[in-house]
Amino acid sequence: MIEDTVETPMVHTDPRGFAFGLTGSEAFRSVHEPEGPGTPDPQLPGPAGTCHPKSRRHRLMRFRHFVLGFIALGIVFAFTTPASATSFDNRPKILLHVKSKTSKNPCNFGSVNDCQTDVVVKATLTDVNDPNTFYFVYLLAVKASIPNLAGLQCGIQYEGGANPSGGESPINIAEWKNCATLEFPTPGADAWPRPGGGNLITWDAVNSCQTGEVGVAGYFYLGAYAPATMRLTTRPASGLATLADCSDPPNESEPLLTKDLGFVAFSAGAVTEGCNSCAVECMPVAVAATSWSGVKSLLGR
Repeated sequence: MIEDTVETPMVHTDPRGFAFGLTGSEAFRSVHEPEGPGTPDPQLPGPAGTCHPKSRRHRLMRFRHFVLGFIALGIVFAFTTPASATSFDNRPKILLHVKSKTSKNPCNFGSVNDCQTDVVVKATLTDVNDPNTFYFVYLLAVKASIPNLAGLQCGIQYEGGANPSGGESPINIAEWKNCATLEFPTPGADAWPRPGGGNLITWDAVNSCQTGEVGVAGYFYLGAYAPATMRLTTRPASGLATLADCSDPPNESEPLLTKDLGFVAFSAGAVTEGCNSCAVECMPVAVAATSWSGVKSLLGR
């Protein structure tokens, strides 16, 4: 292994208060070598032992250029690197995000950097001969106006059923995986993740408090064999969809509305749109895209 011999820069402040980036040897010379004539500088051209009266001034000029360049680079970085976006209206949200299944770190696979642009809400129908058309549909919580995230509650509704052996249509959920710490799914005929089921999901508020903008609560492993939608609703046990922070006791968000709950759509060729409530208000039903002329024709105008 080849060693890197470049010295690590350090910050040195001279008596006038200017900060310069110096390598270790340059910092030592700047402190211990005298000012004025006769200061040898092996980095300037000339015979060995030649004294260069302006060598310290030369070093200071180089250091100033280094600092100015570093500041300029920081300014460019600040203007070209976007911050992780929150919801468009700064309200907490619960989303569904569809991705092809993976075998490596599936919970991390569902994370997004920007909930407004990175969330996928539509997919093509499942082909039993194409493994890429079996999906993980992630349940995401966006904290927005609350300081951090320790839990959420919601319900789920879709056409089909939940059966590990398959056979349900149009959507068959084969498995649900919790990516948080604890969960309290609804029991009985509508047991989560069956249609009409609900769940209360929590992270350990001390050791796993979610401080990022988006938390991955879990995912559904499913196939979609005919056009269908899968949407978030309120939790049946409480009639609410909410988020909670990591306070002790936790502070619960105001109840989320239908517009704050996302849904995904499955169709041939992925032509039907779902809804990402982090980017727009989600309407109670999916509306097919059409033109204004098409709307007028429906109205008889």
